[in-house]
Amino acid sequence: MLVLDEEDIDDLLLGAALLSSGAGCSLEKVSKIVKDDISRLGSPELITCKEASKSRGVTFSVYLNKVEMISKVERCIEKIPQHVKTICEEDIVGISTHALDTCNVAFSIHVSLMLNLPLIDCDCAGRGLIDYIHSIYFAKNKTLNPTLILGPDGECTYLHPMTSPLQLSKLCRRYSCTSPIVVVGSFSRSRNLCRNYICGTISKAIKIGRELRKLRRRVNNDLRSMLRLIKGFMLFKGIVEECYLEKIDGSIIGLVKINGLDSWSGLRMLIYVRDGTIIAFRDNGRPLGMVPDIVTLLSDDYLPIMYDNSLTRCKVYVIGIRAPDEWRTRAGLSILNPRYFGIDIDYIPIELLAS
Repeated sequence: MLVLDEEDIDDLLLGAALLSSGAGCSLEKVSKIVKDDISRLGSPELITCKEASKSRGVTFSVYLNKVEMISKVERCIEKIPQHVKTICEEDIVGISTHALDTCNVAFSIHVSLMLNLPLIDCDCAGRGLIDYIHSIYFAKNKTLNPTLILGPDGECTYLHPMTSPLQLSKLCRRYSCTSPIVVVGSFSRSRNLCRNYICGTISKAIKIGRELRKLRRRVNNDLRSMLRLIKGFMLFKGIVEECYLEKIDGSIIGLVKINGLDSWSGLRMLIYVRDGTIIAFRDNGRPLGMVPDIVTLLSDDYLPIMYDNSLTRCKVYVIGIRAPDEWRTRAGLSILNPRYFGIDIDYIPIELLAS
């Protein structure tokens, strides 16, 4: 078990921002939320998947559709253990984040502190969330895990295990769009933790964030050490020329156009966005990176850029990161690939595109 101090939390949010592919909220917003929680409730504890799986009970992953409303769902959070106990007659042994983006990580820390439960070193996606079904659990299992949809006062809709990921996704999206605040949570027996989640992702994000912080302090910045750590690729460097992003049905959707600098001078990159980066390609149509691999933007001072911010005229580095192996299986690619988003192209691994 590891007690996370404020520096660990800063690194965790920074690393999660890099792995989010642009999904989530600005670091300033979520950092304030988490630090307020720590000053009020104490520091979160992080346990390994192995530690959690030895405990009898269930693990619970959480998602909030509007993280800025986090203070409005405390009554709801307090009722989560009662709902879970009623449904499966088990106690919760730990909280996991649903995905590695700043909003999900901040909310999972908030829930773990409120319920006095440890945060588990895992998540359901190994990257930023695009749609609720983009979870390794759903890729590995024909029947989806039980899901709770809770309103701000703790009123609960229990969705029994379903065989259609699309059905669950539509239900979750409908609730998220029609209700001002919705908490979605899914649970799994702790003994199945290593099978149903991607383990080690929180500690991985902390390590990445720590390297980013060191990078930002150096006089002669060099991205190569960061790229080695994340097994990533420099895809492009340029200035954001135009940014067409709008919020539709709760998702940030649109296109970002970047004019190349230095060795990319005279070239242009286009990025299609749905919450996070879906696909990046040259204006001649050549793809440079696509889901499930991670394509994320860094500012010229090496901070990950979220798509909820204004980007026009920003100088950016475009970084490509290999997806977790679980997404590259046939089952993973069946629910997270360009065609899921209506793009008529088969998935090409980022290391092939970068070469």
